[in-house]
Amino acid sequence: MIYGDVSRERTLIMNIQVLRRGSGDSPVCANPAESFTLPARFYTDPAVYEAEKAAIFYKSWWCAGHKSQLPRPGSYLTTEIFEQSVIVTRSHDGGLRAYYNVCQHRGHELVKGTGEAKMFVCPYHAWTYNLDGSLRTARLTKAMPNFKACDFALKSVRVEDFCGFIFVNLDPGAASLKEQTGSMEDEIRRYVRRIDEPNISALMMVPAGPDRTIEHLDWFLPTTEISQQIRDAMTYMDATLQPEDISLCESVQKGLKSRGYNQGRFVIDPDHPQLSEHGVHHFQKLVANALNAELG
Repeated sequence: MIYGDVSRERTLIMNIQVLRRGSGDSPVCANPAESFTLPARFYTDPAVYEAEKAAIFYKSWWCAGHKSQLPRPGSYLTTEIFEQSVIVTRSHDGGLRAYYNVCQHRGHELVKGTGEAKMFVCPYHAWTYNLDGSLRTARLTKAMPNFKACDFALKSVRVEDFCGFIFVNLDPGAASLKEQTGSMEDEIRRYVRRIDEPNISALMMVPAGPDRTIEHLDWFLPTTEISQQIRDAMTYMDATLQPEDISLCESVQKGLKSRGYNQGRFVIDPDHPQLSEHGVHHFQKLVANALNAELG
C-alpha cells in the first residue's frame, strides 16, 4: 500500500513536470508570429500520452460509424476508445443508445464488431440485457438477498447523430456535439445536400501509443457494387495520397526523437493565409490548454 501511494505520487509529479516549460524550452504563446511549437516530448513522452487520454480523448466526441450501419432496432456496432469498448445500438423506439461494452457481472465483453440482436447476452454466464441497457435476466439471482436488477444496468455513454455520422463521448458532462459545432451542420448541408446518405468516406486517425497512430479509412456506399469513380478514388487514396502522408508523419515522428531538435517556429504570413500556419498554432494551443500545460 505504501509503495503504491509513493508510485502514484511520483507519477503525478512526473506528469506535471513534463507539462511545464523546461530549461531548454522556448515559449509557446498566444501570438502565432512569436510562438514556438510544442516541445518534442509532447509527441513522444508516455506521460504526455496518458495526460492526453484523460484530458482530451476521454472527453471528446469520437466518430463511431454511420447511421446506415444501424438500419433497424437491434442493429449494433462497437468502437474502441483506447481501452474502452463501446456498443452503439438502435433501440426499439428508433433512437440511438450507447453503452460500455462490458457485462456488469464479471466484466466480460458483451459483443464484438457489428450485427443485430434482440438483446445482449454475455458469453460468460449469460447475463442478458435489453436494448435499453436494463438487466433482463441473471441466472440464480432471484433468491439472492438485496439483489436488484436495476443496480446492474449497462453503463450509458453519450451518443449523438451529426450529419448521418454517429458520435460517442465518454464524458457525461461534456457539452453536446450540436453545441460545440454551432452552425457547422447547417453549413455542411448547404454544400452537401445528401450528406446523410451512405455515399461518403470517413478518414479517422486513432492514437495507439505515444508514438503510434492507426488510420481508418471507411467508405459508406448505398450498394455493394462499387462504381468506377469510387474505385478510382479508393485507388488514389491507397496508392498515392495516404502513402505520401504516412511517410511524412513517420519521418517527422522520427525527427521528434532526435537530440538535434526540440521546437520550431510557426510560419505566419497574413498575405498568404492559405499557406500560413495559423491553424497549426491554434491546434497546438488547444492541446496545451486542455492539458493545462505551462509553456509560456
